[in-house]
Amino acid sequence: MNKDLLPFGIISVVYILLLGFREDLAWYFKPLLISSLIFGIRNLVFDGRGLLLGALLASFLGDTILMFADRGQLFFIFGLIAFLLAHLLYILLFVRITPAGKAFDKKKYRIGSLLVAVYLAIFLTYLMPYLGNMSLPVGIYGITISLMLILAWRYSLSISNPSDKMVILGAILFVSSDSILAINKFVNPVAGASILIMCTYITAQFLLVSGIIRSLKIETPKV
Repeated sequence: MNKDLLPFGIISVVYILLLGFREDLAWYFKPLLISSLIFGIRNLVFDGRGLLLGALLASFLGDTILMFADRGQLFFIFGLIAFLLAHLLYILLFVRITPAGKAFDKKKYRIGSLLVAVYLAIFLTYLMPYLGNMSLPVGIYGITISLMLILAWRYSLSISNPSDKMVILGAILFVSSDSILAINKFVNPVAGASILIMCTYITAQFLLVSGIIRSLKIETPKV
């Protein structure tokens, strides 16, 4: 692990442990997760830096707002909007940093994109009867995060180093986390939902950020 991301790793472990044994205390640690990740990359300078920091900031806002989701649907909607913005910024980031004109395996790209589209169609069809007035916002969110996954796949195919696996796995885990959250909220409670959602989410953000940093060969400036 990059030493600058170590605080994020430590806070994440503490948070997950508290989530398993003292969820009331874990509540107070949640805002520290993404804020520590932002702090860890604050000194890095690279093309797309603003987009990555913006995606993380939007994620931080989403995390914070969703802490109050049990107090009313409005908090959930605003949290959804914050994460929608995060995914839009990730989309713009992948568009920006994907090498222009570089050859990649288009067959793999088409197959991967098709699988994402099929998963989205099946999952939304499954969810729709339970969504009520949330059908449109959840549908828009599902399309957006699926596009993020497709562009992460395209980016991973365009880079020729092990970081490609980190980026695509991070994007897949992000979709997995949101899928579990949607089932838990709208369909039926999922056993151990909080830990499953946050473990996949935390790992997703770490892999996306680490993969992007490594793929661009960014190093923290020495001071």
